[in-house]
Amino acid sequence: FAVSTVELVGIKFTNWSYNAVLKSMAGVRYVASQCTIEDSSSFIERPPAGGFSTPTIITRCKFRNTDRIFVNTNSDFHGLVTNVDYYAAANKSCIDSENNHRLNLIVKQCSILTRDSISNFAIRAGIVENCIVRNAADGSGSATAIHAKGSFSNNSVSGLFANVEVGGGTAGVAAITSNPLFTSEADPNPNLIIQSTSPCIDAGKDTGITIDFLGTARPQGSAFDIGAYELQIGVCLTGVTINSLTSVTATLDNDPIVSTVDDPTDWTFSTTSPLANIPTAIAVTQGSTIREWTVTLAGEGLSAGVTYVLTAPNLANSSGASTCKSFSFAVPSNLAPTASEHDFPKPPLEIVTH
Repeated sequence: FAVSTVELVGIKFTNWSYNAVLKSMAGVRYVASQCTIEDSSSFIERPPAGGFSTPTIITRCKFRNTDRIFVNTNSDFHGLVTNVDYYAAANKSCIDSENNHRLNLIVKQCSILTRDSISNFAIRAGIVENCIVRNAADGSGSATAIHAKGSFSNNSVSGLFANVEVGGGTAGVAAITSNPLFTSEADPNPNLIIQSTSPCIDAGKDTGITIDFLGTARPQGSAFDIGAYELQIGVCLTGVTINSLTSVTATLDNDPIVSTVDDPTDWTFSTTSPLANIPTAIAVTQGSTIREWTVTLAGEGLSAGVTYVLTAPNLANSSGASTCKSFSFAVPSNLAPTASEHDFPKPPLEIVTH
């Protein structure tokens, strides 16, 4: 039978307390991308039966304090969950097909932090690949990290779990059981981006998921990273184009995390010339690609004939020394300021006597 698609992009759902955010509709499947679901009971109730060509898709979504993605599932529903950032605050299931014998839910490249001291499932699906599952609860419990009826491979499981990986068996490398080294595990909004020393870097298989939660291309290194985030390698400031004394365009050699370069305070100028202006950025706009950013300067901007250093101090995951975040450029001595009505010379004062 025909299946219609409802797409949801960039929507935030908060405090949905009755059963689920999205209800089942006959012949309709959901495709959710870049959504945030927080403080809710669950996301999708009774996802429709479908086939591998028309699965329910959840990708690049963030879950906070929400009890599972799916609830009241059909026995033959098909789902694909990728690049999900999921924090379950206490004793909640996360990506759960609700049955130990279901093969048709596929979960890849997800990062989960839970605090489960009872017997829930972090992931219960058919196939689970390149996922991080960490339980930060204290004490004892009987929670299961991954139950995969079909197969599991190249995952990272750590913390308080009675069962690491159970089900159909491994189809690749067994789980890494050391700490994945998230940036922060602090409640209520941890940062699940992995640190540069994480054992999950270059430890994944090629899952066919070619971008991560942030849209960064995979892989950045010699192989896929495990989890929802691909650690960016070598994001450096590599060039500056002078548009005028009040505008320059900075070029980066890799895709930055946008939030580290999209604000005027993310860019600073310096110079050793004692009489030169020290310009201040007042606006930043993205160019034709994510690697180009035009910085607009206040007042008179740059001084002609002076060498400046432009720095992006918050540039994420920059490789090498701090100089990778800076670029030196010289302003031509003949570069004139942009003319305005106030720049044109006024006629000399004329005094007429009789």
